[in-house]
Amino acid sequence: MAYDYSVLAGTQGVTGHRKTDRLLDVAARDGLPVVVFAEGGGGRPSDTDHPTVAGLELTTFASLARLRSLRVGIAAGYCFAGNAALLGMCDVTIGVAGASIGMGGPAMVEAAGLGAVAPRDVGPLHVHLASGAVDLAAADDATRSAWPGASSATRAGR
Repeated sequence: MAYDYSVLAGTQGVTGHRKTDRLLDVAARDGLPVVVFAEGGGGRPSDTDHPTVAGLELTTFASLARLRSLRVGIAAGYCFAGNAALLGMCDVTIGVAGASIGMGGPAMVEAAGLGAVAPRDVGPLHVHLASGAVDLAAADDATRSAWPGASSATRAGR
């Protein structure tokens, strides 16, 4: 499953969650592994697909958590809020150089009164590799697609 930052900043809308839930149901039913491309800005405050205030009555996060099959998460860019939560629920996480991962993006940081911050500075990859939140690093997308045999893919402290 993929969230794409070039489409509405990779945000999660209610209709998209329904599609993701269907995919997760198929994976659970058939015991299939799931790869989560988690690039994106999290929830979509302006979502008009559903008439609720926050749309938090979703099943996506619980469905991913219940999967008994392998879950691999990849962050290859900005990965914030709900997208970061999905990444963090994976069994194996891969970060591509330049990725920035945080439970809140720049808008949330600024709204909290902590000042303006660039997306790349919210949660730089090296911080998550050092903490163990991200398991593997890849230099670029080509390296990521060639892993595990690629020599430039590195194992983070393991």
